[in-house]
Amino acid sequence: MLQHISVLTLDKMLISSLAMPLEMLEAAISYRTLKQRKRPLIQVTSLATGDVCRPVGGLSLQPGQPLESVQRTDLIMIPALWRNPLHHKPLSDELSAWLCARHDEGARIMAIGTGVWLLGQAGLLKGHDATTHWHALDDFEADFPLVRLQRDHLLTQSGRIYCAASINSGADLMIHMIGTFFDAETARFVEQQFSPEARMSYDKRVFTEGCISIGRNHST
Repeated sequence: MLQHISVLTLDKMLISSLAMPLEMLEAAISYRTLKQRKRPLIQVTSLATGDVCRPVGGLSLQPGQPLESVQRTDLIMIPALWRNPLHHKPLSDELSAWLCARHDEGARIMAIGTGVWLLGQAGLLKGHDATTHWHALDDFEADFPLVRLQRDHLLTQSGRIYCAASINSGADLMIHMIGTFFDAETARFVEQQFSPEARMSYDKRVFTEGCISIGRNHST
């Protein structure tokens, strides 16, 4: 059952990589509220990961809560970042430890685009499948040679870790999360609201061990 979502706010992040999934989540909650005549009790906490958060595009954000304020969570959302995060600002020991602890406790983690770097730096992807934005594939492979990088796939799932290569793929991933935490009916409703054109299902798009899915296209 989905009760708590942690949203990381990071310097140089792309707000669009969080805005669409969160709007889809609100649509799912609204739909379930209408169906059940009771709003699901889901808390979303914005977490600060440093002293400064200047998203790309010039918008400002209210400071998030400190990491230590969340010790249990069901889903962690990691936004896409501008360019190579490792070259910009390495992951802090505090955030690395927090991500590993929450994952060990059972949280699912979804990372969008170059936000996947944070999972690599935390050591959560060693020996696991992952993908990232097409522009960063070579750099990612050089930085994390022990990760099984899936260059030809836009979505990967390895256990409770999900990677989306782009912002658009992150929206597809959120549809899957809604189906997982709510139900298929709710997921279909949200997909129709945000993406009315026919699309392939998550199961046909995602790379999981032993499976083959659709190839990559170089989209945002």
